Amino acid sequence: MTFVITDACTLCYDCVETCPADCFHEAENMLVINPDTCNDCANCELECEHEAILPDTDVDADDWIELNAKLTLTSPQRLPE
Repeated sequence: MTFVITDACTLCYDCVETCPADCFHEAENMLVINPDTCNDCANCELECEHEAILPDTDVDADDWIELNAKLTLTSPQRLPE
């Protein structure tokens, strides 16, 4: 399992700071999670006050799984500050 970010993302970066796997990438209007590096710790989901992060097993995540994976290939990695 991995986590995905939806368009509810406001680019607040709180989730990035909690990620031990450095799996976040910054797309044009939102953050995305690299499914290959996410370690499923759920820290980001718990930190997101906008409810923009879902486990990939959530029925609402289906549309976001492919987008997150695609955007990680073209977006720079966003490391915790």
